[in-house]
Amino acid sequence: MTSPGSAGPPGAFRVGLQIGAMSRDILDHRDLLPFAARIERLGFDSLWIGEHMLWNAGFLDPLVTAAAVVGATSRLRLGTSALILPLHHPVRLAKAVATIDLLSGGGRLILGVGVGGENPREFEAMGVPVSGRGARADEILGLLRRLWAEDSVSHESPYYPLKDVTLLPRPATPGGPPVWIAGRSAAALRRAARRGDGWIPYLVSPRQLAVGLDTIRAEALLSGRDLSGFEPAVQLFICVDTAVRAIERLTVFLEGLYRQPMRRLIEDRCVVGPPERCAERIAEYITAGARSLIIQVPGWGPRELAHIRIIADTVLPAITTVVPRPQPADGGSIGGGA
Repeated sequence: MTSPGSAGPPGAFRVGLQIGAMSRDILDHRDLLPFAARIERLGFDSLWIGEHMLWNAGFLDPLVTAAAVVGATSRLRLGTSALILPLHHPVRLAKAVATIDLLSGGGRLILGVGVGGENPREFEAMGVPVSGRGARADEILGLLRRLWAEDSVSHESPYYPLKDVTLLPRPATPGGPPVWIAGRSAAALRRAARRGDGWIPYLVSPRQLAVGLDTIRAEALLSGRDLSGFEPAVQLFICVDTAVRAIERLTVFLEGLYRQPMRRLIEDRCVVGPPERCAERIAEYITAGARSLIIQVPGWGPRELAHIRIIADTVLPAITTVVPRPQPADGGSIGGGA
């Protein structure tokens, strides 16, 4: 393992933190910016913000939050995991992302996107049909790249028709920041292989992660795409405690967040237990191919700083003793270093 945020050889990895949703009783958000500065000092590579317009818990706007955190930190990368792409107009989204990329000086923003659909009410509230959200997402992805790079963009479409659109100023990052694709479905894997700069699944086992990356390689080969520089990531729910207490704490958190039974998934798709067991479990994901780890503790991030410090002090350093150095796959690499 290299330290979070530093580059390294194959087998190196980055560790970021997802701040998660807020319960209804958390009304004061002023601790977020000092928290982001602390996370940076602890050596984490990135801070990630999810998105839901409507949910049974509160979500800050990810782009507004990223813009605020940029000003409170100097190195920390900011990511969206995941922004619900069909709920955004491509021109407005391209403008907002370009602005944050400029404010950060370039290289600090990662646009993680998905198609959503878990809560049809938020699509209804935004005036966007749930059906066709995948087609909308694909169209937006293509337009974002064009808007960030071309002098004049015209596009015929029933969704987002454009005529002679010029977006200025351009992002500081040539061609715009990296776009990572979230999701576990076959469509998400195809989208990652053909259009993404990375893949962010969540609630997957190490085996599911490895199979998904194999599928992305195969899809990229079919489409003639070179995956050099592609970043395989994984979002991991983690709780460091005794095995029994960790499973119970994470069950309560996830069932409160998703409003469905979750206990049966935790041992297979999460990281739970004492520090040494958590380190071994994270190493399984790295062996499966992950190069960016996005961890989320149960609870609203700034209220869980003690838990996060335990992970930084006891879990992450221990991974160096258990993680092997995987070799690049034949036929082109995915990742190949942080």
